[in-house]
Amino acid sequence: MEIPELLKANAIPGAVILIKAPKQGDWSGAFGTAEIGKQVPISVSDYIRIGSHTKPMTATVILQLFQEGKLKLDDPISKFRPDVPNGENITIAQLANMRSGLFSYTFDAGFNATMDNDPHKVWTPEELLAVAFSHPAEAPPGQKYDYNNTNFVLLGLVIEKVTGMSAAEAFQKRIFEPLGLTHTSLPANTDSTIPTPHAQGYQFGTNVQTIDSYAVPSAQLPAALDGSLKPRNQTDTNPSWAWTASSQVTPASRTVLAMGLAWPSWSLECSDMRGKSPVMQRLWATTPTTVTPSSSGPISRLLRTVVKTRQW
Repeated sequence: MEIPELLKANAIPGAVILIKAPKQGDWSGAFGTAEIGKQVPISVSDYIRIGSHTKPMTATVILQLFQEGKLKLDDPISKFRPDVPNGENITIAQLANMRSGLFSYTFDAGFNATMDNDPHKVWTPEELLAVAFSHPAEAPPGQKYDYNNTNFVLLGLVIEKVTGMSAAEAFQKRIFEPLGLTHTSLPANTDSTIPTPHAQGYQFGTNVQTIDSYAVPSAQLPAALDGSLKPRNQTDTNPSWAWTASSQVTPASRTVLAMGLAWPSWSLECSDMRGKSPVMQRLWATTPTTVTPSSSGPISRLLRTVVKTRQW
């Protein structure tokens, strides 16, 4: 099946695909439209919110601060945030490894209802943590892997406390400028705009309805595919709800560069530091390095099509 057919079969208006393959070369392509109901071309230079690719940036700054001797990975989060429940037993490393055991505020029903009713609300980190801390812990620290935005909001606050600057400034000085990412930013919490050009962002269902899964309910899928069920336009939803967990903006073409440079630099720093630090040796030995993504979703099928047909 060709990529345009896959888009239609999954009610996806458009897609930008970029592949970096050391042996086979690089490939990129743009398909579909940037806005439902119109024929608006999409480009690999369009701006996008890169979502949770923000997390490696946050973790990179944390590792830089560790390397500079400004914090330790086995420091308890209570050293920086005394209000964290059981914070004296939750380390910086456990936050970064998604093993804190804390509740993720994104699964709170009231939070999701507010997102639906007031998508332009400006969230502060304090409000996000208040939601998280209103719930009991999911597990004791270190015992369970749980992908969790609360962890990376806390790490963002650690960055601000240790550096004495905003997280946005720390990202700019420590990552974006050194890597030449001149059009990349961590937006202010009052800024819900995306620089132009950019595609529109859509969501089927409400946040409350999709709290446990982004999949369209099977009963609604036919209507979504034939166009009678319209998705919600979430383009201008304020991204402050995600902050240092998921709100970064960059051109699509720079996402590959950002990840291709930030991730290896993080890995190289880990590799270098683990030989010098007992903490890093333990961290390296006990950290799961692979999370297997779904192999049945529309995006994975798009990528399999590109790879199978060797379109790059």
